[in-house]
Amino acid sequence: PKTISPEVDLAPFIETGKKITGLFQTGKISEIGLHTSQQINVTLFPNPTTDKVIIQSSKKELWSIEIYDVLGAKVISYLPGTMVESATLSTTTLPVGLYTVVINHNQTMKLIKQ
Repeated sequence: PKTISPEVDLAPFIETGKKITGLFQTGKISEIGLHTSQQINVTLFPNPTTDKVIIQSSKKELWSIEIYDVLGAKVISYLPGTMVESATLSTTTLPVGLYTVVINHNQTMKLIKQ
């Protein structure tokens, strides 16, 4: 698979005086092959988080999960070696802040660590 760098506009999340109290994000991943196009539903929770994040799909279709800080540095990389339906990642060592979760190298989601 080809690795891409996430390009995410963080400006809406960097506003002083505002507190984000809850966020639940779902999305669809378009997986394009030579002959087929398949939609993958992904859910990320809890968000905001304090100690762990769960990433879940409707089928065993997760093969890469990476988490980047606001500076673009990769802080967590999860490569299970086979396709999985869900993954639980510890966020206890991450500082409080905003992160970008990249799933299967082609979908980005925001994650808030409190």
